[in-house]
Amino acid sequence: MSVAWIKADTKAILAIHNRVITHNNRMSVIHSDHNTWELTIKSVRRNDSGEYMCQINTDPMKNQVGYLNVVIPPDIVSEETSGDIMVPEGSPVKLTCSAHGYPEPTIKWRREDGAPIILRSQGGPKNELTVYEGRDLVLEKVTRDDMGAYMCIASNDIPPAVSKRILVMVHFHPLVRIPNQLVGAPRGTDVTLECEVEASPKSINYWTKLDQHGPVIVDSRKYVNEEIIKNPYTMALRLSVKNLDEGDFTTYSCTAKNSLGEVVGSIKLYEIEPPSPRTTATEPPPVTESRDLLSGGRNHADIATRVDVVAPGDQRSYHHQINRYAYSTRPPPYLNQPTTIGSHYSQNNYRDILGMSSGAGSSMGVYDRAWRVLVMVVCGIISVVVLGENTRNGEWNVMLQ
Repeated sequence: MSVAWIKADTKAILAIHNRVITHNNRMSVIHSDHNTWELTIKSVRRNDSGEYMCQINTDPMKNQVGYLNVVIPPDIVSEETSGDIMVPEGSPVKLTCSAHGYPEPTIKWRREDGAPIILRSQGGPKNELTVYEGRDLVLEKVTRDDMGAYMCIASNDIPPAVSKRILVMVHFHPLVRIPNQLVGAPRGTDVTLECEVEASPKSINYWTKLDQHGPVIVDSRKYVNEEIIKNPYTMALRLSVKNLDEGDFTTYSCTAKNSLGEVVGSIKLYEIEPPSPRTTATEPPPVTESRDLLSGGRNHADIATRVDVVAPGDQRSYHHQINRYAYSTRPPPYLNQPTTIGSHYSQNNYRDILGMSSGAGSSMGVYDRAWRVLVMVVCGIISVVVLGENTRNGEWNVMLQ
């Protein structure tokens, strides 16, 4: 009994028994025991794929067919793939990524920083994609926002997937932004001035005093320069000025310069007064103004007698009514009108309160009425003396009890 190996699709005999017939030195036959025969192919290639038949020369003849499928992981063809590129702002960019493998690899594009890929079309809206699929990636009218690294990723479900990083550099004239063009600070304090620079290629940045032609400010005990990178083309410049004095209040210039041009931004530093210390507000003492009380042609005794009147059935002193008008520009109503002590007593009521009514219903005797009148006249005279003394001293305060 003999065993033969045949390539079924080409009908080529590869080996018979222990002898290899083909001139392919990568193939060999192994007969490990009486019943087992093996065909070994080293370093298989894509063209090794196909049907292989093991045939036993018996009567009748027996055979068995197996299929070999050689898969190839993706590989990027560098010669056919774009490299790093530099273009002026507003130009179109075409990136190409070529890969081979089996099955045929799929090509996808992503931005390394995770930002969307912006596709612009003539006369149409722009389209933002996280992933773009295709061999060629075309960017129309690139801007500085399109700058960065793009990843070309090739995969065909056969690990590992491969990728290539392509850097797109967009060149443009420097741009300076000034957040605050006027900055105020008091003497003896520290202040920080800031400007933001956008430039590609990277610009040379520096601060000057007075104007862009003034001396360049370098780090010292007086000045501290600081640069903060925000993205590949944006940088924040900060200048700290210590212990401000009279000569520091002037104009400072922030200058950015690259191969495409130069731009200058200015900041005016001016002096302000230091904040005054906080004081605790106190409530002023109450003041009783008596000027208006004396208007209307009334004498001092008349005022004093009216102040101390208490209406029958009402225990409130009428000095409360006087105080209600202490800050008024007109005299209290009851000094000019016959019906305004409280608002419920007429002039006749007032006479009754004093016990001066001539009506038959009066409950006071003649001596009681005379006593009351005498007391009120004395109080009036005392009030006139007090008011006169205060007036000579430039005061108009009346103590109303």
